Parts: sequence; structure tokens; C-alpha cells
Amino acid sequence: MTPFLDDLRPSLPSLYIGGAVDPSNAFNKPAFDTLENTLPNLRGKVVLEGVGHDSPEEEPEAFNQKLLEFLAAL
Repeated sequence: MTPFLDDLRPSLPSLYIGGAVDPSNAFNKPAFDTLENTLPNLRGKVVLEGVGHDSPEEEPEAFNQKLLEFLAAL
């Protein structure tokens, strides 16, 4: 359907923030493990302990802190 995107690697700085108890982690583990290959300018992977699928809503302070740290470093 979108084969023209198969080899696309976004070059913008990026940050992954997710929850440690997100039910989709098991399903998405292969993608998570290879994010560095998919996003060559990945600046970090943050996994918030005790947080599920909606990390910005479940832990807004921790989420915002990590996001602001990422933005300040750009």
C-alpha cells in the first residue's frame, strides 16, 4: 500500500516516551528494540515506571519534564 515509504528514515530529532506497563509493549517490542535504526536521530528512549498507555495523562509532570529536557537540548 505504501511501499514508497519502506526505506524512509525521518532525520528530525526524536524522543520516545512511553509507559512501562502499557499493554501494547509486548506487541510493539520489536519496533521499540529497533527504534535507533528507524529513527537515526533518536535522542533517547524514556520508559516511565508504573505508567500505562496514556503517559501524558497518567504522569504529566514526568512526561513534561522529559519532553522539556529533550527540547532544551536541541
